[in-house]
Amino acid sequence: MGDSKPEEIGPYRVIERLGSGGMGAVFLAEQTEPVQRLVAVKIMRSIFADLEAKARFGAERQAMARLQHPNIAQIFAADSTDEGHPYFVMEHVKGEQIVRYCDHKRLPIKDRLLLFCDVCSGAQHAHQKGIIHRDLKPSNILVAEIEGRPVPKIIDFGIAKALDRPLAEDAVVTGDRLIGTPAYLSPEAANLAGDPLDLDTRSDVFSLGILLYELLVGHRPFDDENTNLFQVLQRIAVEEPTGPSTRWSDLDVDTRDVIAQQRHLEPAALHKSLRGDLDWIVLKAIARDRDQRYPSTAALAADIQRYLRHEPVEASPPSNLYRFQKFVRRRLGAVISAAVVVLALVIGFAARTLEAERANREAAAAIEARRQTEVALEEAEQARSEAAEVSKFLIDLFSVSDPGEARGNTVTARELLDNASREIRRDLADQPLVRARFMQTMAEVYRKLGLYEKAAPLFDQALADRKANLPPDHLDIALSLNGKAALLAALGDSEAALPLFVEALDIRQRALGPDDPRLAPSLSNLGNLYTDLERPEQAEPLLVRAVELAEHYQGPQRQAVLVAYNNLGSYYLDQGQLDKAQPLLQTFVDQQRAAVGSDHPWVAFGLENLGEIRFQLQDPDGALTYYDEALSILEKVYGAEHPEFGFCLAKLGLIYTSKGDRPRAEDHFQRALEIHRAVLPEDHPYVIEAAEGLAALGTAGS
Repeated sequence: MGDSKPEEIGPYRVIERLGSGGMGAVFLAEQTEPVQRLVAVKIMRSIFADLEAKARFGAERQAMARLQHPNIAQIFAADSTDEGHPYFVMEHVKGEQIVRYCDHKRLPIKDRLLLFCDVCSGAQHAHQKGIIHRDLKPSNILVAEIEGRPVPKIIDFGIAKALDRPLAEDAVVTGDRLIGTPAYLSPEAANLAGDPLDLDTRSDVFSLGILLYELLVGHRPFDDENTNLFQVLQRIAVEEPTGPSTRWSDLDVDTRDVIAQQRHLEPAALHKSLRGDLDWIVLKAIARDRDQRYPSTAALAADIQRYLRHEPVEASPPSNLYRFQKFVRRRLGAVISAAVVVLALVIGFAARTLEAERANREAAAAIEARRQTEVALEEAEQARSEAAEVSKFLIDLFSVSDPGEARGNTVTARELLDNASREIRRDLADQPLVRARFMQTMAEVYRKLGLYEKAAPLFDQALADRKANLPPDHLDIALSLNGKAALLAALGDSEAALPLFVEALDIRQRALGPDDPRLAPSLSNLGNLYTDLERPEQAEPLLVRAVELAEHYQGPQRQAVLVAYNNLGSYYLDQGQLDKAQPLLQTFVDQQRAAVGSDHPWVAFGLENLGEIRFQLQDPDGALTYYDEALSILEKVYGAEHPEFGFCLAKLGLIYTSKGDRPRAEDHFQRALEIHRAVLPEDHPYVIEAAEGLAALGTAGS
């Protein structure tokens, strides 16, 4: 069959020629049975009717037949003409290619990003079915308006590659043939000397990154229109792209004006919106090394959604300064009030110069990582000038107050917390969400210091503010629920803590999905509580799942998530399964020492558990070694009046009892009981344990 328009293709009446793609021509046709509708029919051109071309055309039919997604053009049927030309019938997308559509509609950056996320969703569906598109470009993504809403549709899987098996029996791609459109090819796809089958979904991530670049700037990273194929391939192999904001700056003034108008922005505003997060997201998507790209199109879309919600993006340096910028931006209306509070609380602190220097060091690291020197320095300077006071409040006040950071400086920390609590209650009464964020942080620190009475009202107020001003499934509500539940558990009220932990986990699962590693702490908390309630059949699956998630987490808070190892090890220890407990607890201690140093409370908790293993193995001397080190850490970090310090004293009392050292045992039990009675209810397990230890020695517990 030639390229002229046939009257019919099988049972379909041809209306007009729509264009060509891959190995075939595409026609608009009418279907009358079993339903009446317009369809697109793609038929192989006769000049390409060799065995390999037929196999590749068959591959496209099989690829599209496996795909059912609202952002992928649906295939309806596949057959061959009487002359033996294969064809398939697919959904007719009456739309415009995505870049042209966005420009004609003058869509703002936000709407372009939302449309792009839909494209990522379609590509992710194909990847989950084991198919790489390999030619994602504007002309293969059409936007149709369905019920007044733009819906992108991915078309033309003519050069798709199956991940798990060949799409057609003879579908072979030779190493001397370029597959795809050069301007959108990933470096690995453009490497003719490499293995043409050594491609994975990150190749499509690269192509989508180029498309995103074009949607944002109106141009691709490189001008390849007037270069030959060899020059394009050479450029792909050696040149590093610049970020969208830099590319924008290189355009002439008239071009920038036109592009800005197409995005409903002034040129200066467009340039500002491209700098920072969008630069980082795009550059991560089009990294030449595929190991540095997003691992999937879903991960790329998720980072864009984080940007749209003004949350820290994964592509950014994980600095405290940068994350606090995002906090300020989400709550612009509260910045002035927050600044007043900060000035009242932190005046006189001498560490401002050190903080500025640290901001510069973090900026320098970002510069080296992304080779965006001017942009990163400008961002760091702007962040320092706009958020210095509030940043000092959070970093200098709250971090110093946390016993894990203070390492013994608890008196000053408590004074700072008390002052901050009074100021925030008074000055942020009309800013409930800002107040809730500060109160949550202070409540957590009070809880860690063992000052439970001061923590309780702050947790209650933060939870009430967030429930009154946020959607019911907001992650901040889960954070407050979790904090209040942890406080109740520390006070020994496990029954009251249970529904709060359950609700917090439910919110996080709905918001993050079932496989997000950030679920690990919630799973561990609930599992620990079920252990305390003597419900091991419910505890173990949660604790095991927490460890599974933690093992795949590589984020900046990995050491916090890996507490799951200690929790599961503690569970096995409680159940007497020492062979399972030992490796988990040892791994936890080793990794925490490497991550946070040897004087952190997490290390102490792990050492206590290792000591308990030695005690159960009838090795009291070995147990003493672990518990003595843990006691030293806890005294330094928490002080000698903290319940955790008392807990360790009571354990040492048990060990000395087993060794027959009555004076030392009595001394440790007595000190533990005094500590616990000062801050805990009389029916708390810590109080009971210390009192029973004394009773066993024949000593009054009063």
